[in-house]
Amino acid sequence: MSANNAADLHGLLVDVKALKSSMDRTLEGTTEDFAKWVSFKNVARSHADLVWRYNQLTGESLSYYDHTKMKGSTDTIWPVMKEIFEGVYAELNLMEGRIKRMQPHHDPTGFDDLLHPRIRRAAIRHYHNGDYRNASLDGATALFDMLREKAGLDMDGEALCNQAFSPSDPIIILSEMVTQSGQNDQRGFMDMFRGFYRGVRNPKAHTLVHDLNATKSAQHLVTASMLARRLDEASIAPGKGG
Repeated sequence: MSANNAADLHGLLVDVKALKSSMDRTLEGTTEDFAKWVSFKNVARSHADLVWRYNQLTGESLSYYDHTKMKGSTDTIWPVMKEIFEGVYAELNLMEGRIKRMQPHHDPTGFDDLLHPRIRRAAIRHYHNGDYRNASLDGATALFDMLREKAGLDMDGEALCNQAFSPSDPIIILSEMVTQSGQNDQRGFMDMFRGFYRGVRNPKAHTLVHDLNATKSAQHLVTASMLARRLDEASIAPGKGG
């Protein structure tokens, strides 16, 4: 990679992070949904410009939303605005991870684009600031927030996991429960959620002493993301759940 190309990629990375930072403020804000996502078209336009620069520099062909075909916020329902906004955010994460791996002398993690969007939003700024304890803790907290929401339960820890995934009377169904293989899958993931709570969420919440480094924290976040995606894919037993 030439020095000029490396400098251009670094400048692009700075601009990607700046757009993501502004979007983070929206994602973390408390504005009602019907008014929260009104910047969807502007962020889509900014993202399209960044994609054009990326494609020119790398010869790749990342996709983007065509903002020229979008209606304005007054003519677009909020769920559509939210979908576009979060889609742009996910694509920015992908671009950021790719640029970082191209940077000379960069110590790549190679895991950014493996993260579930909610885990990433909760943890990634701590991670990049070197605050690995809070990265792992907030990633785990986001995972169990997702579990509570999907199960419709107001509890935590092993009790939450047991009731949500109970093989005999589940709220959240991960597999075909009529087969032995499906029941084993259900039990296995119930144990993984319980183990993640015991081994990551609970210890990190109760002590400032830890042995975390960049690799260990990244492994926690990737594991949390894998579990979060299983939640996304799971179904809810009839008449149950949030």
